[in-house]
Amino acid sequence: AVYVPNAATHQPLAEPERVTLAPGRSYPVTLTAPIGKIAVVDADVADVVAISDRDVVINGRKPGNTDVILWSGGRRFHYRVKVGAPDDRPQYV
Repeated sequence: AVYVPNAATHQPLAEPERVTLAPGRSYPVTLTAPIGKIAVVDADVADVVAISDRDVVINGRKPGNTDVILWSGGRRFHYRVKVGAPDDRPQYV
């Protein structure tokens, strides 16, 4: 069975924050309340390291797309992570 919440009692979901990283690069996230849960859809593409109860770092691992979701202070923070070719290295075609 799939639970579908009543639209009248729930707020619409916000668009995920888009994060683009190169493999080996990081994106720090600091929240105002302690982080209770962390979810990563594809840990081969990106992983998350907890630095403190309010700070994490999203690390790009290999090219691809994944989602990172953090729960903190009764809210959900959704990051859509794209890991691609590094921008600071020359590419030859």
